Amino acid sequence: MSSTSFIMAFVLVGVILVTWIGIRSGRSASRTMEGWVVNDRQMGPVLTWFLLGTEIYTAFTFLGLAGFAYSKGGGAFYNVATNDVGYALGFFILPAIGLLGRKFGYVTQSDFIAGRYQSKLLGIVVAFCAAIIMIAYIDLNIEGLGAILTVLTNHRLNVVTADTIGFSILSLAVFLGGIRGNAWQSVIKDVLMFGSIAVLFVVVPYKYFAGFGDMFSQMITHIPKRITMPGPSPKFGLSWFWTTVLLTGFGQWMWPQWFNVAFSARGSRTLKLQAVFMPLYQLVKVAVITIGFAAIMIFTTQKVSGNEVILLLAKQIFPPWALAIFALAAVLSAIVPAGPIIMMSCTLLARNVYAEFRPGMSTESMFTMTRSLVFVVTFMALILSWLF
Repeated sequence: MSSTSFIMAFVLVGVILVTWIGIRSGRSASRTMEGWVVNDRQMGPVLTWFLLGTEIYTAFTFLGLAGFAYSKGGGAFYNVATNDVGYALGFFILPAIGLLGRKFGYVTQSDFIAGRYQSKLLGIVVAFCAAIIMIAYIDLNIEGLGAILTVLTNHRLNVVTADTIGFSILSLAVFLGGIRGNAWQSVIKDVLMFGSIAVLFVVVPYKYFAGFGDMFSQMITHIPKRITMPGPSPKFGLSWFWTTVLLTGFGQWMWPQWFNVAFSARGSRTLKLQAVFMPLYQLVKVAVITIGFAAIMIFTTQKVSGNEVILLLAKQIFPPWALAIFALAAVLSAIVPAGPIIMMSCTLLARNVYAEFRPGMSTESMFTMTRSLVFVVTFMALILSWLF
């Protein structure tokens, strides 16, 4: 068996195993709408931490952020500052959202908005717009998965086929496992991601340089303008940095799937704890950005796409068995975060749009429709990935 075949077989088995774990762990909690979407509001601190982490730290963090640093320079640190602002804000607002959700039975962001502003029409508009926008976000995850598999197979694998298989598995996991199942999948994905990036962060300086000190010295000597703002493009200057950080940091909790973490958590203490400890995830981003800067000097004579930097370095550094683990982490970073996005899109469309025009619709019928939409929404995202 060739190394490529071994890696792809390992990834396939790994994805199936992680999917089974998600289904197994979330099946009992996913028999009602509230259990499927918000785990009956019983998510503890550890699972909440991993769940939110996997939704924020996706394939972009794993691959795209290194590509941003590699191609656009020091402006990449905006992504670290954005989350820091968001977590500080979340410490204060998420517990309040969670308390209101528990008191009034809110399950989605649209429930919250319609209730607080006493406007069903506003809730419907918000739900429809958010659901449609998130289908495009699911497409982004599909594209990320396709890019990962393309590099791993040296551009030999049919990306359309790979995407279809991968997200068919994901749809089944979301359908059966719900938010709790996705949280346990997140634990596996993030442990693998932490380990893979940590190893790469340590090995790169000693394989391509004489250690960390030499690597940073060479950065200062050879690429000083690339590791500071604005980098190679004048548009990524200080004014761009602070406006982008404020816009995305203060708007972080407007994403429906992140907003819903407040409804899933066991209580205010759980939400405050995740806000305090979530910045530990930022270490991954700093490591990835540093690797992206190092790649500028490593690939000086090669024309490399920014999004392929991490994977190409991994292929050069790791033996096949280690590369297989790294590849599984990369694939899961594209698949697992799409779960809550799919769930929210389906729930918003069924509960906050369709059911509003069918006042007599039973809770059981609404739940059945919501879960059925999982396959419809995922297929729509797949179509987008095929067309664009």
